Amino acid sequence: MDEEERDKHASKDAGGQAEEVSREPGLEDKLRALEAKLAKAQAEVADKHDKHLRAAAELSNYRKRVQKEREDLMRLAREDLVLKLVDVLDNFDRALQAAKTMSDFDAFHKGVELILKQMGQTLEREGLVPFCSKGQPFDPTRHEAVFMVETEKHPPGTVVEEISRGYSLGDKVVRPALVTVSKEKSKAETPEKPEAEPAEAAMELSGDRDDEEEELSTE
Repeated sequence: MDEEERDKHASKDAGGQAEEVSREPGLEDKLRALEAKLAKAQAEVADKHDKHLRAAAELSNYRKRVQKEREDLMRLAREDLVLKLVDVLDNFDRALQAAKTMSDFDAFHKGVELILKQMGQTLEREGLVPFCSKGQPFDPTRHEAVFMVETEKHPPGTVVEEISRGYSLGDKVVRPALVTVSKEKSKAETPEKPEAEPAEAAMELSGDRDDEEEELSTE
């Protein structure tokens, strides 16, 4: 009986303490303030997430727009270059048509030279410039070696012949030149010295010569 009464008293004391805690002044205000802060933080997270999605969408649209503008510019540039080259093709066609009835080869040759000059000027206006390689030191960024020749006229590693001209577009080499490059001439092998005759053979040869001299003197 004593133990049961103690348990009852203990439960009553615990319940009383809980009621006192729940009745602590300002506790409900603190809970409401925390709930408000939580709601505000959740709203901020949702807002930032929405802004992130909007920024990602805008970036994707920007990339697509820039890509389309770049493709349009490249297409317009190609069209402009093609139209300029078409004029050159027309001149080549006229020259070929005239060659069928033309007997003056020199005039035909000069006409073709003018057309070739026109084409070169057209490409130069677009930034395509040929560069000279002959006599220059070999540069792997501008030259492609096709042949190597031994020579004493040029230092090793010098371009001695230009097989195909190289071209640059702005600061970029768009086609390296095909070249022949010099290399050091290989040294000729030293001829072998004749072997010395053995001592006995030399003595026999001198003896034979002495005998011949004696016979001549007796005669």
